[in-house]
Amino acid sequence: MPQTLPQPGAAEPTLCRNCETPLQGAYCHACGQQDQRGATLRGQAAQWFASIATPGGRFFETLVGLLTSPGALTRAINEGKRQRFVSPFVTLLFAMLVLHGVQWLAGGPDQALTSESTVTASLERADGALEDYASGEAEDAPGGPAFLRGEEQAARSALSAEERRERALSTQFFTDQARKAWNPVADKPAPASWRAGVQQALSTLPGLFPVLGWLLIPLLIPAMAGFFKGASTQDSLGHARFLAHATAFTALALAAGTALIAAGLPFMPIAGIVLAGLIAHTAFHLRGAYFLEWAGTVWRCAALLIASAVAIAILTAGVTLLRAAL
Repeated sequence: MPQTLPQPGAAEPTLCRNCETPLQGAYCHACGQQDQRGATLRGQAAQWFASIATPGGRFFETLVGLLTSPGALTRAINEGKRQRFVSPFVTLLFAMLVLHGVQWLAGGPDQALTSESTVTASLERADGALEDYASGEAEDAPGGPAFLRGEEQAARSALSAEERRERALSTQFFTDQARKAWNPVADKPAPASWRAGVQQALSTLPGLFPVLGWLLIPLLIPAMAGFFKGASTQDSLGHARFLAHATAFTALALAAGTALIAAGLPFMPIAGIVLAGLIAHTAFHLRGAYFLEWAGTVWRCAALLIASAVAIAILTAGVTLLRAAL
């Protein structure tokens, strides 16, 4: 069979750098890799930011779908319509980075959400450092008052026990005044209440979520398989995509709540709004992604939220025990 010889002077075909197939456009029709000859870092960065900020870009469409129609977004990706959208796991990475960035700008999750307990803990550390100082056992500890950190051991040892005690009592007086200015009823023990417990539990979640949120997906996939046993054709990958989208929305909601609380708005109303938004979003997400009736949506939504709370509690307890062991 005669072979077609290249015509003299004809240009050599451009080959795909991945599979060496002759290219017929910007993308290889064999492996799908984009031809990026001549690409620069500046051009790639501009293209990436444009995909986020430009209406119609993949990232923009994904975020809008996640906020307004999460069920349709997850269903479309599970059905194979992935060209228009960013991967659910990339979306989750972006949401976690946003949450971490907001916490960093707010001074950290503890300062943004539990400033009262942070100040109280600082005062308690100061009390302990003052007691050590009065007994002559103070060290240059990072948690101690500034005058203790800057005073040399030789200067401290030169003071008599009575002088150390007087200086400690003098500083203790100003520490007490600072505590009373922060909380006028500091001398009275705060009564235990469910409200305080709920606030403490909710305030610890945003700080741990960027670390623990990823682990919710493998922990909850078996639960999702049990919730939809015989009622859904989705496999474990489909459930994982749903959980990635749900976790990404949770991270964005926590980031918004963190920013509002850091701006000075009261904690409990913002926490209530965020929690109500998460419940509503989960319900509509389940209904749209799995074609559920409202009866099936409600009980699966409740079961998923309970399973998520249990998983978060287990992870938080594990982190607490690990920190205590270290």
